[in-house]
Amino acid sequence: MKATIYSKPNCPYCVRAKMLLENRGAEITELSAVDQREQLIESVQGITGAPPKTVPQIWLDGEYVGGFQELDARLKNH
Repeated sequence: MKATIYSKPNCPYCVRAKMLLENRGAEITELSAVDQREQLIESVQGITGAPPKTVPQIWLDGEYVGGFQELDARLKNH
């Protein structure tokens, strides 16, 4: 599994998301939600129709998942 995560420093949900993915053996690419803000907004808005309101924002194997809660729910179901 390959994961892409947009995160911010000192974000507890970002840390938790990365831990969940690491425990599953995912290959993680972490991007800065601060430095790449425009790219993040464009990506999420193109999919959902609205800009993201929180971080992390996560993709698994190229498919948009959402934030930490969506990731947690998805991994529990697989």
